[in-house]
Amino acid sequence: IHERAKQLIADHQRLVVPAWTGDPIDMPNPPRARDEDGHLHWGRQVDRPACSMELRDIEIERSFGTYTPDVVGRDEVGELLIEVRVTHAVGDIKAERVQAQGRRMVEIDLSQLHRDIPHDLAAFEHAVLDDAANRSWISCPEAVAEWEAYKLELEEQVAARNREIAEL
Repeated sequence: IHERAKQLIADHQRLVVPAWTGDPIDMPNPPRARDEDGHLHWGRQVDRPACSMELRDIEIERSFGTYTPDVVGRDEVGELLIEVRVTHAVGDIKAERVQAQGRRMVEIDLSQLHRDIPHDLAAFEHAVLDDAANRSWISCPEAVAEWEAYKLELEEQVAARNREIAEL
């Protein structure tokens, strides 16, 4: 399954990348903050929906020194690292290295495929190439930067509100 999925991506040269939804604890999307009166304020939401990307310059198992993603390609944004999960997820160390280097990485989770799917070519292609529900971002620096800007904007608004509260 793992080898077939990597080859399918290389052969079709396209992939649906997932929506960026943030992280419920560390990066709730939209960002939120409470003022000194305890009222919750919401920032702007990062809007990066799932979309289909054409890929080029595809390489399977290209080494980046301390880690080797399953597939590397280029889309309209730039370099995209792709991991195919069948038995184990991307580990924390690999994720941290990818994030520290400012690279984008998507993980396609095929670990829960029904046992008949790999034998149905159309269903397997859909699971690997097109199913936005079975993939997630390991690292998306552009979305994180946008979220951080929205968080800063919200913090400035809450700080202004807190000054108003203090004056009252």
